[in-house]
Amino acid sequence: MTSEELIQTWPEEWQETVRSLVASLRQSMPTGYEERCDGKMILWVIPHETYPGGYHCDPKSPLPYFWLAVNKGGLSVYNFGMYMVPEIIEAYRAAYEADAGRKADMGKSCIKFKRPDHVRESQLGDLARRISVQDYLAHYAPMDPRNR
Repeated sequence: MTSEELIQTWPEEWQETVRSLVASLRQSMPTGYEERCDGKMILWVIPHETYPGGYHCDPKSPLPYFWLAVNKGGLSVYNFGMYMVPEIIEAYRAAYEADAGRKADMGKSCIKFKRPDHVRESQLGDLARRISVQDYLAHYAPMDPRNR
């Protein structure tokens, strides 16, 4: 399944926003991340060719960096970089809240949007470009329980 095919399965109210966001993320994503679609989410990952161990929870899967999905509650955007580099969370939160005029709905690695007009592509693009593959791996590899 392609990203576009997946977008077409999501509620119509989200399709235009997600298409535009995906296009923006494709432009913002640092070199080395690959776009994938697993039938439920659109993901940008570090492929096994770059990090052969894959994701520690499922080594058959490439290491995820950034992904998004639409469900009943709206759009969820996940970024493991925020989890590994906490100052990124605060930078995103401050930029989003200043621009949107509302509190960001966030966890340690997840940002939720209940309505399409709450999405701020420019902040998500900035978030995506903040961590190169090399920097991501420099943070991830020491945390990978297989490396302890």
